[in-house]
Amino acid sequence: MKTSTCLIILFTIVCFCATPTHAKKNSLKKTQSKILTGEALKACLQNTFNRRMKLTSISEIDSNAVATFRDKVKKTESKVKIGENIPNSSAKVAAIYTGKNTVTIEEKKQRFVVPLRVYQEELPPSNLKKFDLVKLNFEQTDIRSVLLFLSELTGENLIIDNIVRGDVTVISPSRITQNEAIKIIYSVLKMNGFTIVRNGKTAEVIRSGEAIYYPITTSTKPVKENEVNDLIRAQMIFPKYIPAYKIEEFINKMLTKGAGRVIVDNYGNNLIIIDTGTNIKRLMKIIEIID
Repeated sequence: MKTSTCLIILFTIVCFCATPTHAKKNSLKKTQSKILTGEALKACLQNTFNRRMKLTSISEIDSNAVATFRDKVKKTESKVKIGENIPNSSAKVAAIYTGKNTVTIEEKKQRFVVPLRVYQEELPPSNLKKFDLVKLNFEQTDIRSVLLFLSELTGENLIIDNIVRGDVTVISPSRITQNEAIKIIYSVLKMNGFTIVRNGKTAEVIRSGEAIYYPITTSTKPVKENEVNDLIRAQMIFPKYIPAYKIEEFINKMLTKGAGRVIVDNYGNNLIIIDTGTNIKRLMKIIEIID
């Protein structure tokens, strides 16, 4: 009887040793997944979810909060509302907090929070080539993070005034050229009352209304294509027939609020328009028509 028992034990040991290593690991994982409960299970589910999925944005569509997830493996994006399952996963959205920029995920009766990463992975690396495309995806992001992105694109040293603060949202559905991205960020600055003034190799970010006190670009020639943006500049106008003060009266209401100004020289019958490059080009066309 003892001999037969020993033979059974020996046979079991031999069979276990002969089992492939990967089969043992899979068996061990299944056993562990059954054993995990509570906080351990939640941590395991959260780590697995974060390795596979990325929360890219939180928005509101028709008064309904919507979260956008990106599948890191399949490279696809899905918009999901509260209570809906997240594609390519066994999880669903339990809650969306637009104010906190977080989404609560529910999986296997466990809940965990996924935060929206404020500083995006789309930040271009230092070896970014001139013609590489970039993606703007900032949801309620500190404007200073957006300026850091701009600095990487332009290669400029930015000096940012302490008053430059606030959260902004910039979303582009597809990748765009670097020049397009730069112009969009300039527009974001204008909408928030800021501009950039260049001085040598540095660029200062200031309030748009204070640009008049800085060495801004001044030109007597028509606005070039690369100057058509939302940065503040100065343009000298020399009317042929209409008095300069009449033109001032005409265009005053079309200046950019809080930033645009007109300085008139009645003796020389000329004027200087201080405004964004985009608006100056528009005003010059109007002046050309009426003069």
